[in-house]
Amino acid sequence: MPLLTLLFIAALCGLAGLVLGGFIANACVHWYHITSREGASGYFIIVIAILSGVVATLVGGITARIIANDPAAGTLRSFGAALGSVLLLAGISLTLCRLFAPDAISHTDSTPQLPNAPAPVPPAETPFPTADAPLFDWLALLNEPARAETARNRILARSNLVEELRTLALSESPDSAAAALHFIGNQPVPSPHFIPVVQAVAVDLAERMRRFNSTPIEADPSYQGAADLSVRFNAWMQAAQTLREHSAADLTPELQTLLELSRIRPDSIAMRSDICRVASFHLHLWAGIPPLPSDPSPR
Repeated sequence: MPLLTLLFIAALCGLAGLVLGGFIANACVHWYHITSREGASGYFIIVIAILSGVVATLVGGITARIIANDPAAGTLRSFGAALGSVLLLAGISLTLCRLFAPDAISHTDSTPQLPNAPAPVPPAETPFPTADAPLFDWLALLNEPARAETARNRILARSNLVEELRTLALSESPDSAAAALHFIGNQPVPSPHFIPVVQAVAVDLAERMRRFNSTPIEADPSYQGAADLSVRFNAWMQAAQTLREHSAADLTPELQTLLELSRIRPDSIAMRSDICRVASFHLHLWAGIPPLPSDPSPR
């Protein structure tokens, strides 16, 4: 078999391996719950696809060369055998990946059941927190449709609600801060007393962004700091929009500060896509200030 023909067959097999590897990697992202934080799942798919293409090129080329040793074998037969070997390898890989995926492993109880055994009694509904329970305990109930309305009314009736929301929104826990801000953002008619809370969070968020911007990549290689900032900013943005629409709050200066800080670390996907992209879009919407050419375009 001529060398050019062999290389052509190997290249076609490599292309097939690239596509099949990308397909398998994409399936593994869902099966193994690979996070999309900082583009991890996307990088995983790209790397696996490239490696699959390299392996397929080698396997296809070697298979075609072996088949070509038979004088009766033509180019089509060599190509078919090479492509078939790549497909077989991909099928085996896909099967193994699926078999070892966490959600494919059976977790059924193997304990034998007695005939006519009574059905298990469902657990009793968790009672409402006490009136003096921490605010976060009540905010967690807002995710339960059956009890959300009651929880919302109890929260609004708390005598020191504004200060409690402020404390929670400025806490070190991103989830606690987001819960407080989402509560403000989900109010149909938010109280004007919530405006200073959201302004204080913007100052705190700006300071956290400055600390992240001055942190070397080696000190936070997983960009956890940016992920926490993304959680806080998205919740802040919802609260700011609600207060702007329903309480005439002008949070443009705070938004502009956050936007400027988000442009300093373009190496972080979370800072660019989750903060800079959203902030530049809304600053243009609120104040007519156009995004910079380097800002990510709105989706």
